[in-house]
Amino acid sequence: MSPMLHLRVPVRLVQPPRGRFLGNELRGAFGQALRRLSCLTAAPSCEGCPVRRRCAYGVVFDPEAPPAPLHPSLRDGIPAYVVEPPPYAPRSVQEPIVFALTLLPPAIPHADIIERALRRAWGNHPRLCSGCQANGPIERTLLPPARELPEETIGERLVLEFDTPLRVEQHGSVVADAKRLRPADLARLLVRRLQQWDQLSGERLSTLTADPTLWQAITIDARGLFPVDLHRYSRSQGRSHPLGGLLGPLEVHGPRESLRTLLPLLRHAERLHLGKRTAFGLGRFRLRWSG
Repeated sequence: MSPMLHLRVPVRLVQPPRGRFLGNELRGAFGQALRRLSCLTAAPSCEGCPVRRRCAYGVVFDPEAPPAPLHPSLRDGIPAYVVEPPPYAPRSVQEPIVFALTLLPPAIPHADIIERALRRAWGNHPRLCSGCQANGPIERTLLPPARELPEETIGERLVLEFDTPLRVEQHGSVVADAKRLRPADLARLLVRRLQQWDQLSGERLSTLTADPTLWQAITIDARGLFPVDLHRYSRSQGRSHPLGGLLGPLEVHGPRESLRTLLPLLRHAERLHLGKRTAFGLGRFRLRWSG
């Protein structure tokens, strides 16, 4: 299984931020800095660029569509990074925050220029949170495959604690009422995210979740999830986009053997996030045992 690379930079706010979720602004500052450092053509978009497959921005931030998608939902380019913003919460100037990126396999060869972009993005960016500054060195950590993590004691249930909004769609609409969630929704979210990983890495983790008997034995308790409403503004498109979703704990119950089977897959997804808009930092959860 391919490793991932985690880049972590502490950031100091100059003025209070405008909202509780900083993922979009932090991601935007990073993307602008990476494009300035990488782009050789100064073209308005990456579409049709002859060096797109060799350019850090074209590979990592705005990749082209895969030639042979593993699923129709993967027909667009898949960002080769995961934003790790601070949790959804009120912020003050005095409170230190940490912004991080997890680089997926195609992005790792570009780690040096990505690190330079992070330094430049946090160099008192005037549009970001009314200004911010780097507050320490960038830390690099190579994340081993989830299967190589120490063996864990199996509990009675797994808890996915979402600290950035989880966006789940049913029949084309985003779910705002957690009571509507079913085990099939979790199965679909996990399969789709692992298919994206498979598309980028050449592995086949998503096939491990396809056993229908596994999901027949699984139940979920979503009563701890609650909705939050937030939006991002796209300067390039000149309009607002919704980023709201569900926050809080999602409990997964089932036979211990079923939970043992799910554990390494959920540990892997813990680094990738789940649901829509993971490139903006949504769908981040911390996995823990309970009971």
